[in-house]
Amino acid sequence: MEHVSAEEIDRVVRGDTAPKAFLRTVAAHGRVVALRAMAPGGAEGWQEQTFDEYASNVAEVAAGLLHAGLGQGDKLVLLMRNRPEFHVLDTAAQFLRAAPLSVYNSSSPEEIRYQVAHSEATIAVVEDAGFLTRLLAVRDELPHLRLIFVIDRPAGTAADVMAYSDLMTHGSLDLAVLGAATEPADLATLIDGN
Repeated sequence: MEHVSAEEIDRVVRGDTAPKAFLRTVAAHGRVVALRAMAPGGAEGWQEQTFDEYASNVAEVAAGLLHAGLGQGDKLVLLMRNRPEFHVLDTAAQFLRAAPLSVYNSSSPEEIRYQVAHSEATIAVVEDAGFLTRLLAVRDELPHLRLIFVIDRPAGTAADVMAYSDLMTHGSLDLAVLGAATEPADLATLIDGN
C-alpha cells in the first residue's frame, strides 16, 4: 500500500464538508435507494427513500429546524432508534451548521441530563413516548433546551411538545446554498465517548 501524507490528504479534501459530499452523492446517485426501513406497524416489506427523496426531506426538515431557531453552532439532540428520520435530522442539522448529538437508546434520565446539559442543546427530537418520558424527567434541569419534537407523538402530550411533522410545514431550503456556506471547521457531530 502506498503511503499518503497528511498534507496530500489535506490538499484533496481542502474545503470539503459532509453536506458538500452529500450533495455530490445526490447528484450522482439521485435515483438510488439511500435509506431503507421496515414497513411500520408490523406490515411486511420495506419503505425506501432514494437519495433525491432523502435530500428533499433534508431540505424540508432544515427549513423547520431553522424556523424553530436552530442555527450555526447550536446543538440538536436526537434520541431515537435507527430510523430514516434520524438520518434526515442529522444531515439537516449539518446543513444548518449545527451539530447533532445522538443519545444512546438505553440512556437513563440522568445520562440524558448530563449529555444534553453539557452540550447546551437547544432542540431535541425524540422517537416516542418512552424516550419522551426519560427526557421530560430531567427537562427542568436543562436550561438551554427550548423545544422538543416527537416523531410518534402520543395523544395527550403537553402542548409545548410538538410533533415531528410540524417541522415539515415551513417549505424547503436550498441545500446547494446551505452546503456552499459550510466550512471544514464546522462541528459535524457530537459523540458520547462513554
